[in-house]
Amino acid sequence: MPILIMLLSMVVDLARIVDAKILINNAASEAVRYLVERDDPGAVSTILSVNYGDRLDMANISYTVEDSPVQTINYRYYPSYSYSYYNATMKYKNVKISIEYKVDLIMPLSKIVFGSDFVVVDSWFTSRVGVK
Repeated sequence: MPILIMLLSMVVDLARIVDAKILINNAASEAVRYLVERDDPGAVSTILSVNYGDRLDMANISYTVEDSPVQTINYRYYPSYSYSYYNATMKYKNVKISIEYKVDLIMPLSKIVFGSDFVVVDSWFTSRVGVK
């Protein structure tokens, strides 16, 4: 019976860690999509607190936004059912958001196994943002 209780206590904390990892992954993806639409890196904390504040402790979240230099790509555009083409140019930059979240462990056995009172889960997401 004691072994079963120890295993169940580990499952509780493991489920919390997996849930936090999924939430952080979704938050990074959503924050990058927001930056693609609005290009406002300062609003990422607002997005995280509004959309994930009920499930995650905002004091345990840290994030970074990294921009790459503007790059240019040249390509040919073929309109539908036409034999002619147009040369086009697109300017873009890559935006990467990295989010780290500190999951506090609540079960004593988990603290012993992991060797700490918390586990850090992280996720990052990169997207191409068009520049005018």
